Amino acid sequence: MRKQALTAYPESLHASSPSIFGQIFNVLEAIGFYIGKIFVPVHLDAYIPNIPHPFLNGVLGTAAIALVGVWSRRPWSGASGRSPS
Repeated sequence: MRKQALTAYPESLHASSPSIFGQIFNVLEAIGFYIGKIFVPVHLDAYIPNIPHPFLNGVLGTAAIALVGVWSRRPWSGASGRSPS
């Protein structure tokens, strides 16, 4: 029954990249893909055979990680304006 269900999806699985940089870019690509889906929620599906626009998603994921890094390094200012000790 599983083979019949999967015939609608002709894509084949491939091994992940053996290089560490390829794997890091895959993670950044996935982060960018999901951030894009937060802002433009179209074509939502439980099965995503191919991530569209891999380079654009990689750039978006890299920018998101950089933004979080910059944001987390800013001085903390609470309601009183003092930093925690």
